[in-house]
Amino acid sequence: MDLVNHLIGRNSYFSWTMLSMYYGPNDMQDNPITEQQHREFYEKDHVTDAFARYFCDRISLIVLCLPAFVIIDLLLKDKRCRMDTLIYPRTESSAEIMITRFAAVSCMIMLPILILPVKSLLTFVLYCHNIGIHADIFAFAAYIFAWIFPTVLLVLSIALFVTVLTENYSAFLPAGLIWLFCRPSVDKLAGGNYGLFDLIIRHNTLKGYGRMMENIRLWVLPS
Repeated sequence: MDLVNHLIGRNSYFSWTMLSMYYGPNDMQDNPITEQQHREFYEKDHVTDAFARYFCDRISLIVLCLPAFVIIDLLLKDKRCRMDTLIYPRTESSAEIMITRFAAVSCMIMLPILILPVKSLLTFVLYCHNIGIHADIFAFAAYIFAWIFPTVLLVLSIALFVTVLTENYSAFLPAGLIWLFCRPSVDKLAGGNYGLFDLIIRHNTLKGYGRMMENIRLWVLPS
């Protein structure tokens, strides 16, 4: 396997990290769930929370870069259309205008992310109702704002600052660097990515509630 991985390149599916993640003893693999995981899925996560984490895990890599493209295009389109001739005579300050633009783009980015899982949420709520389990109807919204929204704000802030400073497409460079260097490594995916200072959180499984809570307790009560 090491020879094949060397021939293909680093971080291939034949690397030791990937082999241990898919075939080693971790709760990311598709093995039969334990009784504890079964209780956590229905009693702790109420079904909806588990799927909300999984949704945020999948969408997190997109919001790590895509919001920068939106705000860069908006600001440079204003420049091409000479919007400054309309903005400068206004009584509002530049800070108020930029904050308003920033808030508008943030809402525009978050709105489809909030709408996208609505159909799935209704399906899960109906399923929970049929089996007599209380479903958290705000699960997707809570996880999106806790896990996704801070990343969106940071990426938009960096892109906004660089674009206003340079008035060109230079902000694509830091956006690309963020995408390359802020993604969690493969070895972190084996056990989930919960670092307090990591830019995105990963939890690519419907299981692992207990492990996630252990990491949250480490944030609150560090050793």
